Amino acid sequence: MQELSLHILDLLQNSMEAGANKITLVVKDAPEEDELSFVVTDNGCGMTAEQCANATSPFCTARKTRRVGLGLAFLEMAVTQCGGQLRIESSPGYGTEVIATFSHSHPDRQPLGDIAGTIINAFMGETEVTFEYLHIYKNKKIKISSLKFGEFLGISFRFDRPEHLIVLEEKIREQLQTIYGGESS
Repeated sequence: MQELSLHILDLLQNSMEAGANKITLVVKDAPEEDELSFVVTDNGCGMTAEQCANATSPFCTARKTRRVGLGLAFLEMAVTQCGGQLRIESSPGYGTEVIATFSHSHPDRQPLGDIAGTIINAFMGETEVTFEYLHIYKNKKIKISSLKFGEFLGISFRFDRPEHLIVLEEKIREQLQTIYGGESS
């Protein structure tokens, strides 16, 4: 994967496959602290301590459709190659939290990529997911919630409505442009 947003997409999809109906993404872009991190939290089925310990092994997966799961293994490799850290915290029945932290200035750190497109692609067609997104850049932040977004628009927001997705993607892009002011991560 050449962008961190693709790792985020994989984590969001893992959350939905684990039965989560509430998913939170927090991105912290702090060049002054030499840190770029993201956290995906869900209320899915969760994992045992043993499953967490083996989650980054490419030959250990909970999927029934195939016997390998490379997403977390690739994320761990991306984190490790630039002096970062990957933590997975989970409990059966309570969900999972994946925390990936990167050295912002490391030359091997992948760019953040297209977060707005990632969010839209991850949830496109979903009907039973509540999603919250917080993005912090330096001392600025944006917060978008699928529930609050629907209230703001005066609609019952749904990820299976293309017209809603178009408006949401535009709003995320607009907000990111506002906090970054033309800079890139």
